Amino acid sequence: MRTRKVIKTNIHTVECNTPLSGLIRARIMLVALLSLCFLLVFTPKSFGKAQTEMYEKGMKLSNKELKQRSNRYIYNKVNIDSALVYLSVVANRFYTDNQTSEDVKYSLGAMNDLGYIYFYFYYDYQKSYNYLSRALAESKKINDVEGMAYINLNLGNLYVTIFSIYNSPSMTTEALNTYKEAFRCALESKNWHTMQIIFSNMYNLAADIKKFDLIAEEINTYKKLKFDDDIPMVSYNRLMLKGFEALNRKDYKAALACFEPMAQSANSKLTPERDIVSALGQQAHIYSLMGNNDMAISKLYEARAIILAHNLKDYKVGCDKELYEYYTNIGKKDSAAKYRMEYLQARDSVVMLGKLHSVEELYFQNNLQNMNEEVRVMAQQRKLQSVITVLVAVIALVVIVFLVVIIIKNRQLKANHKKLFLQMEEVLRNDELIRQNRKEMQGRIRELETQIEETQQPKPKAQKYQNSNLDEEEKKDIYSKVCAVMEDSSAICKEGFTLKTLAEITGISYVRISQVINETAGKNFNTLLNEYRIKEACRRLVDYDNYGNLTIEGIAISIGFKSRTNFVATFKRITGLTPLEYQKLSKEQNNR
Repeated sequence: MRTRKVIKTNIHTVECNTPLSGLIRARIMLVALLSLCFLLVFTPKSFGKAQTEMYEKGMKLSNKELKQRSNRYIYNKVNIDSALVYLSVVANRFYTDNQTSEDVKYSLGAMNDLGYIYFYFYYDYQKSYNYLSRALAESKKINDVEGMAYINLNLGNLYVTIFSIYNSPSMTTEALNTYKEAFRCALESKNWHTMQIIFSNMYNLAADIKKFDLIAEEINTYKKLKFDDDIPMVSYNRLMLKGFEALNRKDYKAALACFEPMAQSANSKLTPERDIVSALGQQAHIYSLMGNNDMAISKLYEARAIILAHNLKDYKVGCDKELYEYYTNIGKKDSAAKYRMEYLQARDSVVMLGKLHSVEELYFQNNLQNMNEEVRVMAQQRKLQSVITVLVAVIALVVIVFLVVIIIKNRQLKANHKKLFLQMEEVLRNDELIRQNRKEMQGRIRELETQIEETQQPKPKAQKYQNSNLDEEEKKDIYSKVCAVMEDSSAICKEGFTLKTLAEITGISYVRISQVINETAGKNFNTLLNEYRIKEACRRLVDYDNYGNLTIEGIAISIGFKSRTNFVATFKRITGLTPLEYQKLSKEQNNR
């Protein structure tokens, strides 16, 4: 998509400060102000409402469908407002999540088309620049070379128009550099159709400012390329090149022979009438160089008729300015004054029209912003809901896994506790049997021990008691007496029962008792005492007839422990279970 620069000859601009100029400007501004008031009062509500409804419908269509519809409107130059709405939908989707690479290109293409529409149809150059510059910046990020060719072309056209209407010379350099970048992108992407339009606009601008040297590389590249004849604008550009080459040689007849058939070769898809006007403008310029001002003016009138027929407001600015300058140069002041007023009116009309359209769309744009904000908020809410859903699912899964692990671990722990309980029960039963049979078997044990001692080497004494004079028989006798006392719960469960107490009961030195316990049992007195006390605790925990009225703390005190904490810790270390777990397992076992 593109627009072309306004026609311009090489006749210098002549300012004419007539007394009428202030009155003319005042009249133009009054008409524009009245138009603006009318538009503010009668237009925005219905205009904005219709576009808003169309926007809501467009939200339900795909990017491809919206682009196809907007293209039809643009090519046929009808329902441009509808094209604007559809393209706004596509462009705004660029800022939503989950955009595919194809969707991104659609959105950037829509920004480019919006820039084209605001420039070509609404003359709102600020808004056009905003869309085009944004599209170019985003296209560079994804290296969309073909898209950058279109965008740079439209930006170049915008700069040329600003130069023509506002007399801003700095824009010519910017426009030429932008066209050159567009040419490079078209060459890289092999977009030959777009290249024809880019080259035509670039070459015409270089001709106007007489800077062919700045595009010498592009001209040589273009001449070397082989294009199919059926590509639009190929014949037009070939005639243009030959025409300017003849013009540089001052062969005006040969130049005319090229520029005159250019009108029939203007076959671009969107703006053939602009290409025809440009060709007529060049013919007028050549006739002026030949001194035939009548023919020059005739060609400008011919171009002006096409401009008016197609309502090319920006081109009318340039054409009226050319007529004003021609008539000034040949001394026809009345005609010069007429077209100067036409030129000023056309220029201010374009400027004001852009402002009017901005006001006209203010209501619609506000609605679009509100709708876009609603869409953005809804998208964020959906995204947040998705995140929350996923998070809840993950948490639920973690909780389920955690519960399963806990259940499995609990079952394993329960099985392990049961195993420990059964082992402890077995230990207690064995201790009871040993206690009952100890006295009966004492004599027999002594005989067996004597026989064993006769057949085995005596064990070496421990280093700790290497100076002790106890023999093995004495040790066994002492340990037997120790065990007899330790099995007497009424003795060991008294608070303050110590090694010294044990020595007093047995009548044996506590030093010898300590030696025997360490060497025979492999542990110290306190450990042995705690083991016997915990065994007694196990008996009392399950003896509900005699001890059912005692708490865990009461049982702990009853067997000689001063605190519940110390008792529970000792019980857990020896049995692998807490007192409550042991009691619970006992109940479960008895209920079976």
